[in-house]
Amino acid sequence: MEQIVIHFTNVQEQMVYGELWKTFDTIYLRAYIGLLLLAGVYKSNYESLPSLWDDIKGRHIFWATISLRRFQNITSVMRSNDRLTRNKRRCRDKLAPIRQLWDKWESNIRRMFHPYENTIVDEQLLPFRGRCPFWQYIPSKPAKYGIKILAAYCTKTKFAWGLLNRENLEE
Repeated sequence: MEQIVIHFTNVQEQMVYGELWKTFDTIYLRAYIGLLLLAGVYKSNYESLPSLWDDIKGRHIFWATISLRRFQNITSVMRSNDRLTRNKRRCRDKLAPIRQLWDKWESNIRRMFHPYENTIVDEQLLPFRGRCPFWQYIPSKPAKYGIKILAAYCTKTKFAWGLLNRENLEE
């Protein structure tokens, strides 16, 4: 999965930055994701990026890992698919921007985890009001707008073994 993101991010950066870009690799990807997770741990979702990198009031781990400019550049070019063919693929597949990652994630889960004999399918509405071609309005749910997910859970471990879509249910 890392290699998919690294490949398409490097393709995008060549189009945007040309020769000014430093090659994006596994170390940068893991550092980037680590800083995103750390920002969540610090509950800094309403804090500006420059304040996180501030050398006096900020958190030292941020500027010690990646410069603010490099973090912003990575954010602007991070990709998980070929942007040039996305619109054509999106006509057939609403999940086109993340399809390769999604399929790889699902195959990894099915390869590494085998559920016990009892599994259930449950629906969940993830609250969301952004731009997305498949968000739904369900007035009976506490969060009325969101993305509806059908998940197969192992009843013993409570691990989501697979996320289902309409095609999976019709088979």
